[in-house]
Amino acid sequence: MELLQNYYPETLRHVFIVNAPYLFTTVWNIARVFINEQVTAQRTDMTLRKFHILGQDYQTVLLEYISAENLPKFLGGSCECKHISGGCVPSSNMGNIPKLPEDIDNERVETTYTTEVVSSWKK
Repeated sequence: MELLQNYYPETLRHVFIVNAPYLFTTVWNIARVFINEQVTAQRTDMTLRKFHILGQDYQTVLLEYISAENLPKFLGGSCECKHISGGCVPSSNMGNIPKLPEDIDNERVETTYTTEVVSSWKK
């Protein structure tokens, strides 16, 4: 993160951490003070303002920066992300991405390579 901010300071717009526990937000607020004291460069202060550590009342803050039609429903917006396979947050852990069928052609070797793929390499 530091490398990106030093050489490409405008590539990072905002970082939102939502549903952060109270202890995390408290520690972050204390850490910000020490970061500001150690580094007096104005760019560091600008970088710190890009980080938003939000508790349970995150919806109103997110809607200040992101329009409702671009914000997923589970974050307080109206987007259902039907154009993305698996929804707004496609994840094999959530089970919303269908697994691709495995095509095992050789009983001795577990692989997803088909006979057609292997024979195309031999040409």
